[in-house]
Parts: sequence; structure tokens; C-alpha cells
Amino acid sequence: MLGFFCVLLLKGGGKMYDKLANASLKFKIIFSISGSIAVIVIGVIGYNLMITGIKESTQTDTTEETLWQKDSEVTVKADQESEASSQTKVVMYADIKGAVKEPGVYEVTENMRVTDLIQVAGGVLKEADPNQVNFSQLVTDQAVIYIPKKGEEVPVALTENQSTSKQEGVTSKSEGKVNLNTATKEELESVSGIGEKKAEAILAFREENGSFKTVEDLSNVSGIGVKTVDRLKEGLTV
Repeated sequence: MLGFFCVLLLKGGGKMYDKLANASLKFKIIFSISGSIAVIVIGVIGYNLMITGIKESTQTDTTEETLWQKDSEVTVKADQESEASSQTKVVMYADIKGAVKEPGVYEVTENMRVTDLIQVAGGVLKEADPNQVNFSQLVTDQAVIYIPKKGEEVPVALTENQSTSKQEGVTSKSEGKVNLNTATKEELESVSGIGEKKAEAILAFREENGSFKTVEDLSNVSGIGVKTVDRLKEGLTV
């Protein structure tokens, strides 16, 4: 009887052993698979971290380069503005008084002459005496230009303020040429080709329209054409 139970026990123990062995094998397989999956997951995570790091590094480099470019542009722009500012022209003003249509203080530029300032002031009045004005005189900063009326004496203070004296203002000849803007009737008639009528026409035009800009403007005078101007311009100036 005892032997019978021993046989049963041995058979049952063998089955239990087989079950345990199978379970152990399954556990090993599952553990092996889990380990492989873990390795793969870790690898994927590591790869993602590496890619993210590279992207962040690239973005940082790009951002730094962009900032550097912007700083360079700002620096260049500032230099250009500074250079432009240093080249800014000095503003000058001159005061014109007397027989002009709009006396006052006006902004003037380099190489500007009295004749130009008179035009800015609207031109001379009919009663102005052009014989006392040097139309070709350069206008300087803070200059006072006085246009006297016919028969009027220029105030001494104004005469001293101007860069040329009254006597220089009535000078109508330059290197042997007659100045269209300051010449008297007699001086105009001294030019070959200008008679009494032409001289009177020139004076009338000058009083009505102001000074001549160029000798060629003489063609705007009634009775004087371009061909006549070509013959006369050798003895004339402005």
C-alpha cells in the first residue's frame, strides 16, 4: 500500500517539476523579450534626446548669427547717419531791406549773390535805384543788403555792414565788360551795338523784372534777339 502511494507521489512530483520547468522557461522568454524592449525604448529615447540637442544647438547658433547680423546692420546704419550728419550744410541767413517787394530775413546758400536774394525777396520796386547796388556781390551769413530808392543815400551803418562800399556797388565794369545789372544808360550805350533805344529797353526790363541771371537773358528784352545777344555778349557781364 505504501509503495502504491509512493508511485503516485513520484508521478505527481514529475508533473509538478515539468510545470515548474515550463513556467521557468516562459519567464525567461518573457524576461528576455522585456529586456529587448527596454533596450529598444532606451535607444529611442536616447536618439530623440540627441536629435533634440542638435536642433537646440542649431537654433541657438542661428539665433546668435541673426542677432549678430542685426547688430551689424544697426552699427552700419548708425555710422551712415553719423556721416550724413557730419556732412550737413551750415544754415546761413541774410537780411535784405529797402526797395524790395518783400524785405526780411531769408535763408541763403553758398555762392548766392545779391541778385539771387533780390529774386527771393520778390524783386525790386520801381522806385529802386539799381545804380547803387552791386548785384554780383556774394551774400554771406548775417549780411545786411540794402536796396536804396532813387535819390536816396544809403545809411552809413548799412554801407559799412556790406562787404563792398557804395562806390564799389555802382561799379558796372568787370575786366572791361559792362554789367547789365548795374550799368547806367550811358554805360550801356558805350557797348558796340547798343544804341539809345536798346539801352532804354534794357533799363526798363531790369526795373520791371529785376536783375539778369545771365547775359543770354538779354534776349528776353523787346527788340533784342539771340543773334544780337551773340554779338553783344563779348562786352557784357552780370
